[in-house]
Amino acid sequence: MKPLPPRPSLITHSVEHLRASLAKSEWPEVLPSERALCFRLGISRPSLRLVLAQLEREGLISPVKNRSRRVLSTNATRGAAVR
Repeated sequence: MKPLPPRPSLITHSVEHLRASLAKSEWPEVLPSERALCFRLGISRPSLRLVLAQLEREGLISPVKNRSRRVLSTNATRGAAVR
């Protein structure tokens, strides 16, 4: 029997999904709340926070003082989505 091909982790899949949404300029300035993103992605808040941390490291979003996330330039977003 052949082994199953590796599947991307939930975190990886969620990062790719949000990266694609950012590339399509779904949210031009600020991401929705954590609660809304958790519902949309079907993941827990700790998982979402790992996803958001990855997108911050990639320079696609930045935290704002009131705990929301600001979307950075669309040029950076488009460049990261092509990787």
